[in-house]
Amino acid sequence: MEKKVKFTEEEIKDFQIACDKLCKLAKTIANNIWETIKPIIDNMSTWLEETTFTKKQFVQIIHELGYSFKDAKKIAWKYQIQEGRYTLEHYLIEKQKKEEMDNVVKH
Repeated sequence: MEKKVKFTEEEIKDFQIACDKLCKLAKTIANNIWETIKPIIDNMSTWLEETTFTKKQFVQIIHELGYSFKDAKKIAWKYQIQEGRYTLEHYLIEKQKKEEMDNVVKH
């Protein structure tokens, strides 16, 4: 037979106070962490968007991911039409796509 534990109203109130304090502490810690890393994230986003390549450079680095030159040129054309430029962010998008395609082929 299972023994049930009963808490007094005072114990429940103390528990709720402790939980509220822990919640406030967790929120404070999360806010402090966010305020610390937000400028870094903003700088990384700017860096990804502002680091650009020439068409020749972009085709070359896409080719180095394992795409044929023909496919690399198609990918570059797509970004030129859609974005008007080739950025580090675009390279990372294509790198992730290539890695996902390679993983699918392996499995």
